Amino acid sequence: MKLFSSAFALLMMFVAFAVPTVASAEDPPAAPVNTVAPRIVGIAHFPSQVAANPGTWTGLPTPTYAYQWQSCDVNGLNCSDIAAADGNTYTVTNNDIGK
Repeated sequence: MKLFSSAFALLMMFVAFAVPTVASAEDPPAAPVNTVAPRIVGIAHFPSQVAANPGTWTGLPTPTYAYQWQSCDVNGLNCSDIAAADGNTYTVTNNDIGK
């Protein structure tokens, strides 16, 4: 089993968005509040799988999520989207090693 070099950073762009609707001017809904932070679960080494956990949110409207996994340099900069990696899981490939 090959391990990632320290120069490889695998990031996930995590988007939570929703458009609130207000039933009345007196009682607007509480905006979503994050109570458990989003995180990446798993160890990023070939050939394992990592998963995005959206965390826990309260309030209305309930957030929806979109995912995009990215490959970045050792500093977490110069990121680029990984083609077709837009689900909540990502399987590390041989191409990810050493990036």
